[in-house]
Amino acid sequence: LERPAPVHLHQIRGGGGSNQMLKTVKTLRHSKKPLHLLICIGKNKTIAERLKRIKLPKHITMSIIPFTNKVADLMAVSNALITQPTPNVCKEALHLGVPVVFDMTKPTLFWERKTIDWFGKQDSYVIVKKRKQLLPGLLSVLNQPRPAIKYDALHFATQIKKVVNRMVPTARAC
Repeated sequence: LERPAPVHLHQIRGGGGSNQMLKTVKTLRHSKKPLHLLICIGKNKTIAERLKRIKLPKHITMSIIPFTNKVADLMAVSNALITQPTPNVCKEALHLGVPVVFDMTKPTLFWERKTIDWFGKQDSYVIVKKRKQLLPGLLSVLNQPRPAIKYDALHFATQIKKVVNRMVPTARAC
């Protein structure tokens, strides 16, 4: 029996984002591949009941996650992320090596389009402009090998010091 692939579903923008999230879950329920959806609803408690009413086949399960400051932890255990190109969320995904499906089925904010530039040379993303592209796009990133996270690159003495020095050239990092 194939284990379900954890998929982090992260959508924002209040009511508009909620409707997109519902449509996304309804689309993903047609997957033949087992999935476990980690659905971050933030502070929007009303969407939880609407999500629970969506009939899912037995090989697709979901966890509805209210507001949390553990989004990075959820991403770390995910095989893919579905989101609008929100800068902070996508930056975390890029750092963790999580493949991203950019949901561009609705217009995005002008600064969100720049987020995709960060992913420029990465192979681990797909841009979805039509709802019918969502499931094939997700399956394509799930089939790609996920790069290993290089934690040693985050070593304080080398990396943090460089960041601090770039931010404040006259500062001396410890």
